[in-house]
Amino acid sequence: MACVNGRLRAEFCLRENTGTHCTPRVLAEEVVLHALESLVYEPDPLQMADTGEWRLKSKARLLV
Repeated sequence: MACVNGRLRAEFCLRENTGTHCTPRVLAEEVVLHALESLVYEPDPLQMADTGEWRLKSKARLLV
């Protein structure tokens, strides 16, 4: 934090300086897809590999 013209201002370091990394969108989508599949489909992917047999759970079932 720094004080500029009497106002407190947050200062952000560049990613290169902090050693952080931005996950590519394609990788993030892949991770989320596989993490959530078993929660939203019946039968879930671990029970049946054939994606044609998967059905989305109802909203009521998802909120149980």
